[in-house]
Amino acid sequence: MPLSLATLEALQSEYMADDVPFDFTKMSVWTEDQVARFFESGGAVEPGAASHLDTPARTPLGRKPRIAVLHGTASNEAIVKIQLGKLWSVLRELGDVFVVEGDFVVDEDNPLTAEMRKFFGSSHVLKEYGRPTMDSRRWRTYDGLDESFERLEHALEERGGADVLIGFSQGANFTSLLCASAAQAGAADFGCHQPVRAAVLLAPACPGWVKQKPDLFATPLTTPALVGYSDSDMQVITPAGCGPDETARLFSSSSVQIVKHGGPGHRPLPKDPDELARLIEAIRNLITAECPQS
Repeated sequence: MPLSLATLEALQSEYMADDVPFDFTKMSVWTEDQVARFFESGGAVEPGAASHLDTPARTPLGRKPRIAVLHGTASNEAIVKIQLGKLWSVLRELGDVFVVEGDFVVDEDNPLTAEMRKFFGSSHVLKEYGRPTMDSRRWRTYDGLDESFERLEHALEERGGADVLIGFSQGANFTSLLCASAAQAGAADFGCHQPVRAAVLLAPACPGWVKQKPDLFATPLTTPALVGYSDSDMQVITPAGCGPDETARLFSSSSVQIVKHGGPGHRPLPKDPDELARLIEAIRNLITAECPQS
């Protein structure tokens, strides 16, 4: 039975979210738990998304989880650590965290090169995992994707595999590919103790790469995942589609949660302290639920 306006307003009041606007038509078909989660998060968390809140308890790892971080285009290990800031500190508390750098050096005439050098200085060697292109819909694709992806898989295997993947921008795009590949290949081929237990995809693009690797995405991904993005990020929200929402649809609705924030712009984490705290807490909860140590 649809929820009444009075019920929604009562929940809004209960969670002290009077300043959080809501869409009655959309939210009236949600469950009370989903509405409560929405108001409790300040409007940041919407269903598509039960994730760790509704899945059975995981088998303990018996060790700290291995957390692999993938950076964006024209970036590297040093830059992504700066970009993640407080989240990087939290990840180090939660597990053994490391960055897998891209295998390709970004061309100096790439428009992103000048932009990244403006913020992070001229001394960095800027990397990427694949050479970005676009399909006829203007969705993100990659030139030579098979080779690029194989190189990334090999680099991850050399590092001993991962239980958790966290990617920003291009790193988030390739994270979806790694989740799909790990689920199909199994633990032995992926170099992990088991397929990926959790994934965090921050500001992914519209997934044109799905049509390049359709065998990997024949069925929805069941990896517990969090997709985070800014509603002011015009690099991934374009007339061609909303990249984060489209990427979230690659996962089953029971395994993915979407966290929106104010950004501003194309960045892995929000500036606002309250929004930042909410997003970091959601990531912490996902990892601790999916990767219990004992």
